[in-house]
Amino acid sequence: MKINLPKNLNLPKVSGLENLPKVQGRGLTSPGIIAMQILFIFFVSTIEIFFGDEPAIFTGLTLWFLLYAAINIGRKGTLFTAVVWLPITLTSTLLFTLATVGGKGVAPTKLGIALLTSLARLAPYLLLVTIIGWAIYYFKEVKPGQRADLS
Repeated sequence: MKINLPKNLNLPKVSGLENLPKVQGRGLTSPGIIAMQILFIFFVSTIEIFFGDEPAIFTGLTLWFLLYAAINIGRKGTLFTAVVWLPITLTSTLLFTLATVGGKGVAPTKLGIALLTSLARLAPYLLLVTIIGWAIYYFKEVKPGQRADLS
């Protein structure tokens, strides 16, 4: 079923939008990739903690989605940031989420055990995403015979 809209819609004009800064370039920068990782992991792990006990399969699938999103909507050169920062953002976001939403508090023993069990549940996903992410990085962005610039 096709909907035919009139060609000249008289929509109201919104004033003040002309002076907003334009987006430079295409895609997310490195800080944008990191912010996307933090927000998605926090959102999905919070939902999993509400409905279950700890983050599990949906957080693991989110890691796959984040690698895919970083490849597709990231600028050239941001794949390195996406691969390196994924374990860091996962650990820090889980630490914050388990301490606040998870109800573990800041007691070192409870929080440490909860963090280790959550990371153990997500280890297969994280390991595969990291290996595949590094492989994609080396095949896409490192030229043959050239050393990788990791700085």
